[in-house]
Amino acid sequence: MKEERQEANAVFERLSEAQSYQIGSKAYFSLLWRDQGGYCQMSYPVRQLSEVLMTIEEWLDTWISQACFTRGSRLLVNFKSISLFFLDLDTYKNEYLASLSPSEQVCHLLGFCQAEGLAQPSTVVFSGRGLQVKWLLEQEVEGHQLLRWRACQHALATKFKAMEADFGALDPSRVLRLVGTKHSKSGEIVRVLYGDPSASVRYDFGELSEQLLSRKAIEELERDEEAPKSPAKTRRRSTEGKETKPRTEKLSKVSTELSDGLAHHEYTRETLIANARFWDLRKLIELRSPIEEGQRMFFLFWTLNFFCFIRIVTKSEDLMAEARELVQIIDPTWDFGEQHLSTLLQKSIDHCAGKTVLYQGLSYPPLYTPTNDYLVKLFSITEAEQLQLTSIRSTEVAHKLRLASYEKINRRRRPISRQDYVASVANDDLRAKVFELRSKGASKKAIAKQLGVSSKHVRNILSDYIF
Repeated sequence: MKEERQEANAVFERLSEAQSYQIGSKAYFSLLWRDQGGYCQMSYPVRQLSEVLMTIEEWLDTWISQACFTRGSRLLVNFKSISLFFLDLDTYKNEYLASLSPSEQVCHLLGFCQAEGLAQPSTVVFSGRGLQVKWLLEQEVEGHQLLRWRACQHALATKFKAMEADFGALDPSRVLRLVGTKHSKSGEIVRVLYGDPSASVRYDFGELSEQLLSRKAIEELERDEEAPKSPAKTRRRSTEGKETKPRTEKLSKVSTELSDGLAHHEYTRETLIANARFWDLRKLIELRSPIEEGQRMFFLFWTLNFFCFIRIVTKSEDLMAEARELVQIIDPTWDFGEQHLSTLLQKSIDHCAGKTVLYQGLSYPPLYTPTNDYLVKLFSITEAEQLQLTSIRSTEVAHKLRLASYEKINRRRRPISRQDYVASVANDDLRAKVFELRSKGASKKAIAKQLGVSSKHVRNILSDYIF
């Protein structure tokens, strides 16, 4: 009877711990296990989480994905969301920590978090030889926020470097050991040591980010998560219709400083834009799936181009696996020839190695960075489709959205006529002249007289200067 109660408690702990982060709707999770025949992997709908985990044998080395995916594969092109930060601490590699019991290691961990001014973890799991530390989030982090999530993961790992944080276990497709299963090397059962999985503390994604990243980095990341714009200056390049290479020297950078001698983890505006465009094209594929024959190669090429740009995957064999999965998403019936991507893969390898292309004395990334208008035209993206995307919008649609946004904010401050407001926002040349004259000290009345407009019009234009 006692053994039955212990087994029931172990199953309940396993389920509640997994359910604390496997919360995506219409999503999949993955299990990886090792038996005498080697490693096996399967993916299941999240709605079947309970029934699947109840069938897991305790003696099996078993791992579970921390993120949710749109399809039955944990390849990153299928990423849907993640609702936690996590670390895998190999405490057995540290002489001092290895001398402590698992419970004492947790006490050391909690004291370290307090000393660093970092939020206490929601859950700490003993993995059999080390600790799995998890901070659960109130919100699901989706694709357009993935770069900020990755920056936070690296910042966490850096803070816990002295506790043997595994820098190779930070990616969103990572699997960690499943609670209630055995670690075959140590013979220990994976178990929760800290936190109540059924009622875990959750943190706001933004607030936790502020503990890990600089304010400047967060502001840049937030701005580009909302609606990244194309770089202001580009140059055309004729290579099979693929165009534009931005001047990297003039693009702003977002840097998250990683201490203790590690190289800093750096994101340029190009990277942020590429991330937003990748998820936009991924969304567009979902909206149109299956893709028509004439558009399939365009979708594959450009989606992979942006995917490679953000360096989530850096090995050529892994990139090819992602490409094959993307082919299945675009059209399962497509008889795709991998040789068509050889040029893109080489450019991706060069990009991940930090190589650049020199042109007229300036350095450019080896991958392609087209304008939004080019992508809208290439894929014939309708205005209705653009409104469902976050980044790929034509100049005209983007202008309409900005106009509507400015007008909404401005009307809260003071009521003006629609006609005056549109005129003050739409005429960029006039606005520039008004601001120039005002900066030289000219009065509003003098500006109005010189430009041949009403004083009220000038006042309306100047009132928008804060934007």
